[in-house]
Amino acid sequence: MRWLEVAAMMMSFVRSLLLFSGLMVYSASVGTAAELPTGRLAREAVQAQWKLPRLKTDGTVTVKAKLLSDGHLIDPQLTLGGPLAIEGGEAAELTRRSLEEAIRRAVVDTASRGPVEFTLQIRSSGRVPGCFPLRVALPVALKDTQETIPEVLFKGLEQGLIKWNAMVVGYAEGKLPEPLVVVPSPEQADVVVEAFEDYPDYSSYFIDERSGRVVVRMPFKRDVGAWVTQGFRWWHPEQITQQTMFQLGRQMGLGLSENNTNVLYPDQSLTIVTSPQKGLGVGTRNVQTIIDGNLVNEYGGGDRTITSFQLEDAGDFVRTRRCAAERAPASPNVINRPETP
Repeated sequence: MRWLEVAAMMMSFVRSLLLFSGLMVYSASVGTAAELPTGRLAREAVQAQWKLPRLKTDGTVTVKAKLLSDGHLIDPQLTLGGPLAIEGGEAAELTRRSLEEAIRRAVVDTASRGPVEFTLQIRSSGRVPGCFPLRVALPVALKDTQETIPEVLFKGLEQGLIKWNAMVVGYAEGKLPEPLVVVPSPEQADVVVEAFEDYPDYSSYFIDERSGRVVVRMPFKRDVGAWVTQGFRWWHPEQITQQTMFQLGRQMGLGLSENNTNVLYPDQSLTIVTSPQKGLGVGTRNVQTIIDGNLVNEYGGGDRTITSFQLEDAGDFVRTRRCAAERAPASPNVINRPETP
């Protein structure tokens, strides 16, 4: 139980945070020599609006469209490539529909007009080569509405990072450093968490090929439709914690789980409290689980399950990708929330 004690000590020092399925989208940020700057601007505008569906197939999407002087794109033509094009079916149709919607919403910040073309590369693998500890930048406001994130939800986000650090370090019996540290700005980060009012949960993340920076997008509200006068309501903090643990677990090389109580399950599930327990075999461990409510309603609490195999895999992933010590801040356990811009 030592790692739980370590986690409790860490949380007692934490006041708040610094400045988000299984799908990953590599933005084609490095333009070819033939690509015009207008094409890059159009691609970035569309990426900002693209709410990706859950896909398990790699591929590419090439977009040809006409850019109007007001920044809107019309008459888009989409060409799918790679395994996604070969598979076709629902995955291809979901990709087309979601991208067409993003193109309708996008506004390109340029006065240019005429034809534009750009390509988005889609990868379903969540295994991102990294350098640990990963530097993480966390949000204080919603990206799409600029609304300040309530402190209680900020703490829910915080817990996802803290718990992963506690589990990885605790399972390795202190022989590994904390895999995640917080930095004050996206420019300093390896992973940038972005919060949205309206975005699919347990969904995609973008990677800038120029910097290698991962942008993880998470919804902080849910659409409650006609049940209340306002369409969106803040999620329970535990749901934010679950999503954070899912996304950061993917950054530590863990694959998706089909077990709907597991931390790497790409959907909502029963919430679980976990604790390590010595196994019968030499050098083996099991993870004991206790069900503690669920998030079908908004008042559930606790963590999901995680297996000893996942903790071993995460530890090995971190161990083989350790970076220079100077990447870590002097006091990695003390996280201070910045002022809201």
